[in-house]
Amino acid sequence: NQSAVDTEVTRLQTVQNNTAYARARADAYPTVADFMEAYTEKEIGSSSTKWDAYVTAFNKVRSDNPKP
Repeated sequence: NQSAVDTEVTRLQTVQNNTAYARARADAYPTVADFMEAYTEKEIGSSSTKWDAYVTAFNKVRSDNPKP
């Protein structure tokens, strides 16, 4: 019946809205390649410059796209 359809549409829209932050984060996070390069340079090369930049970028994505 239409009432059940409307209820399900509302439920699905709520799920979509409540997970929008996760989709936005996924698109904005630095790449895995960026992570590997920054981590390797920090661990092997003893330079944390790229690691610090990676952490800053990662945290900015989280603060710009907070969980509801």
